[in-house]
Amino acid sequence: MDLGIGFDAQAIFGAGRGDTLQWLLENGYTDEHARLSEWLSQSEDPKIEDWARHVRGYFYSPDGVLLVDPL
Repeated sequence: MDLGIGFDAQAIFGAGRGDTLQWLLENGYTDEHARLSEWLSQSEDPKIEDWARHVRGYFYSPDGVLLVDPL
């Protein structure tokens, strides 16, 4: 694994903050949505969106093709 992308709490928001929270609500994960929303309100980190864009760009081409060889 490339340590340059590092996985931390941001990994939860790989699709981005808004899309992740929306997906949780739309798929019945209300407890998870509530906990993550509370966590975000206590530790607002604008870098999450930047991190998510970086990781998507690192692993996927602009047209959505995975750039990593399958195992």
